[in-house]
Amino acid sequence: AGALLEQRHFIEDQRRYLYEDIAARVPANLAIVVGIVPEQEQGTEPEQEQEPETGSALIDQTVVIQGGRVVALCASGAGSAQICEIMVRGRNVRLALVLNQSCFAYGQLQERRERCAALARKHGMPLVFLNAVGIGDTVKQFLIFDGGSMAMDSTGKLLGNLARFTEDYGIITLDLDHEAGPGDKAALAPASACSSVNVSPDKYEEIYEALKFAAQEVFRLSGIKKAQVHLSGGVDSAVVGAIAADAFGRENTVFITNPTADNSEHLKDLAHEIARNLGIPLWSNPTGPIYEETVRQHIAAFGVEPTPAGRASIQAVTRTVQGLAASHTFKTGILAAGNHTEIVLGWASFHDIGSTGVMSLIGDLTKREVFGLADYINRRFSFACGSEKPDKPIPRMLFDQDEAHFVKPAAELADSKEDPIDYDLMSGICSLLGRQHMAPEEIIRQFADRRLDAELFPETVYQKAEVFADEVWRAFRMSQRTVFKSGQAAPIPLVAPRRPGVYAQTLGTIINRYLGRYESL
Repeated sequence: AGALLEQRHFIEDQRRYLYEDIAARVPANLAIVVGIVPEQEQGTEPEQEQEPETGSALIDQTVVIQGGRVVALCASGAGSAQICEIMVRGRNVRLALVLNQSCFAYGQLQERRERCAALARKHGMPLVFLNAVGIGDTVKQFLIFDGGSMAMDSTGKLLGNLARFTEDYGIITLDLDHEAGPGDKAALAPASACSSVNVSPDKYEEIYEALKFAAQEVFRLSGIKKAQVHLSGGVDSAVVGAIAADAFGRENTVFITNPTADNSEHLKDLAHEIARNLGIPLWSNPTGPIYEETVRQHIAAFGVEPTPAGRASIQAVTRTVQGLAASHTFKTGILAAGNHTEIVLGWASFHDIGSTGVMSLIGDLTKREVFGLADYINRRFSFACGSEKPDKPIPRMLFDQDEAHFVKPAAELADSKEDPIDYDLMSGICSLLGRQHMAPEEIIRQFADRRLDAELFPETVYQKAEVFADEVWRAFRMSQRTVFKSGQAAPIPLVAPRRPGVYAQTLGTIINRYLGRYESL
């Protein structure tokens, strides 16, 4: 709820909905359990507790409603179950209900299952884990709540799951009066309507489903029915375009390309190929005439030509101006295509089309993860279409670094024909800096000890000992210098595991003189 927790009228209104609308509709033969935010004394802060590993916020008050009235009210820490640790109180407790809002992160589903099973065994009672489904935001980030509620018996055996990334319901029947033996407080009666959910899904399948769900929910809640993606011919916009086509449908997805004089014919052709593969028309709106006129006006006003960086800024922001105008024509919301590595490094022109829009869909994925997601998208789309073509819908040369004709990532602007970034190094380095807020010297120590996360770095990383430390410090300093860019860019849906409490992609504030290590005065 974010800032809503600070608004007293919000707290009062949600209680009115509970007591005057919801409670009145609950029949006598049904009990419901609802988590709410309790009223606070004037001038006090709402209590919030954090789950150590997932960053989930506790429901502060649990209400039990039956027959049109509240029959039980449990303050935080006083009920039969809480999120961080199950706290059993009273000898007659026979069922643990865990009302949760656990943010999505890829790879977390198995951890949730293991934690719930361990708590059920520890307390010798069935446990029902109820997770929220939907989107929350902190203005700069979108938090994804993926559902996937589950039920365990007293031995930790999984009784059933609910679906993820959609509202769902299921019925679990428990005989709580059955006593099978010491520590066994309940048994499962033969009735279950819960669906089966893969507890160890593919990393990129999880990411794809999470981003598709986030895009659909954010646009739905914002009242926007169509998505707009600017295809450059590179892998980032191709991935965003593919997800948009699936999430909104071809008829509700608009593709635009804004070539500059510095774009190669090859990249222009790739943009058209990607659009054709996805079955969506590509509108071409070149920047050339506007760019040339802006350069002339600059020379007339200041008596000098723009610098290469100035020319690149004109090109990049012209795309944004064209994109915003088009969004009003087509009544669309722009999906930005910047990735995590670029965002941490500030490798983008201020307010360019890659960082402007309703949301930056792949802004929490490193460049190497974007490559992996592109490969998954090709497999997913080929399977769905019954096609075995290896380069559909995203040309393989855009993401397969072993491909003979691999296309190196390139902004293709006046000051940069190719990205001056070793993404095999920088993807992992920026992940550790941005997601874990790890100190540069600790990253360098992990490299020296050969302890770097194999999920983040390729095996060849240890062949780059001569440059690794310099690249770490380069990434740290670039991030500090460019916080103002990410601070004003499109919000990002978070999908990657991160250190508890870390939500920002950057390492600090705009005004920040910290050197990243202790240096004696």
